[in-house]
Amino acid sequence: MSDAAPAPGVSLTGFTAKGAAFRAARTTNDDGLLDIVIGAADDVCHAARTERFTKSLHLTLHAKGAMAPGTFPVVDDTVMGGSGPAPQATVFVWNVYDVGPDRCALSGGDEAVTGGTITIASVGESIVEGTLAITLRKGGPVSGAFQASACARPDDGTHACALGH
Repeated sequence: MSDAAPAPGVSLTGFTAKGAAFRAARTTNDDGLLDIVIGAADDVCHAARTERFTKSLHLTLHAKGAMAPGTFPVVDDTVMGGSGPAPQATVFVWNVYDVGPDRCALSGGDEAVTGGTITIASVGESIVEGTLAITLRKGGPVSGAFQASACARPDDGTHACALGH
């Protein structure tokens, strides 16, 4: 029997993406943190970046206590590291670019959202499923469903290198 996770999938309007990956963590207060990267590769965690620039969505969710299904309002502020009251989320649009396999190169993190929600339907050790309805500051509405697979620590040369930092 294989314990490999099913391939993640993404179905969004307003943003081009194929796959998603996530990492879960806890704050020093034992709150839940969930980072999800949605990008242009089927296997966001392991696919090498070969394009000059690739846009990805980086969702960071902060839950009071353990991460569980629920709705997270998106705020125009940073939630990275568990700052701010829970539940809440932030979303950034990164340009991930290839400067070699040993470096994560990101730009454009100031392109956040003006609001919206992220709803987590299920949280497991290997799969997180949910939906999002957000408005990008520079691009308009993005909505749809995602299924993200666990990504322990991506290599810097992959689409999900933002999860490693």
